[in-house]
Amino acid sequence: MPLRTLAALAAVLVACGSNGGPAAPDALVDRGGERPEAARPTLTVAAIQYGEGDFAKVSPSCSDNYCALVKLVEEAAQKGAKLVVLPEYALGQKSAERLPALGARPESDALFAGSYLAGFAKQARERSLHLVVDLITTPDPKATGPLHNSQVAFGPDGAVVGVHHKFNLFGNEKKELTAGTEVSVFESPLGKTGMLVCADIYAELEIQSPLPQKLSGELKARVVAVSSDWLTASALSTFWFYAKRYGVYAIVANTTAAPGQGGGVWGPGGEVLVQTKEPAPSVQLAPLPLP
Repeated sequence: MPLRTLAALAAVLVACGSNGGPAAPDALVDRGGERPEAARPTLTVAAIQYGEGDFAKVSPSCSDNYCALVKLVEEAAQKGAKLVVLPEYALGQKSAERLPALGARPESDALFAGSYLAGFAKQARERSLHLVVDLITTPDPKATGPLHNSQVAFGPDGAVVGVHHKFNLFGNEKKELTAGTEVSVFESPLGKTGMLVCADIYAELEIQSPLPQKLSGELKARVVAVSSDWLTASALSTFWFYAKRYGVYAIVANTTAAPGQGGGVWGPGGEVLVQTKEPAPSVQLAPLPLP
């Protein structure tokens, strides 16, 4: 299905937490903290910082966003990452991808031939890692159906292990996309791993949604993969606030689209494990203790 909405979203979407949007906790100070001592074995995670159109900054051989994201996943894998998270709206899609079911294997399924999902499934399998990607999906690309801002998580064998639809839609998304209604976790070596997209992280405060608390409370998410397109100076303090409020490790992949405001990894006490404030493509790595 042609995705006319993406052009409109690209033109008028106000990024999560931008001026005039929902009240993110701008006044909070990014206090950070001391890196906890490694009392247990660790697993390296990566938060990929990248924005649509920045492919030339990643590699002169890349002429599109997908190529750049693959290069960044490759870099993360070479540096030892076993869980990699990609940012929101990084692909610059022209059409929606078919929504995969849990257990689907897009790399070998003809329904996904030539899709981004097939390519990312291959990356996860070849590099033997968990990979969380954000993209626009629809149940049937050949029919008129709902569009979702979705995260899809792949396991090391290339199978889909998690799907999440953004539920706290922001700005023009509310006109074009269908909000999700649930949260879920998938199993990784780090334990129960949840997924959220951008404004989802402050939905409890903005729209009194119980879903962020359900993710860490009822579902016992220990780690949360956050795909974000956050452009304002509230970014780092809000990511810190989320990790500390819910007591989780937050792996936040953010956009580098101008002006960009950085991302990284935060611990359950709000401690900064790694972060960047630079609006440039990068791989932010951090070791997380195994359960």
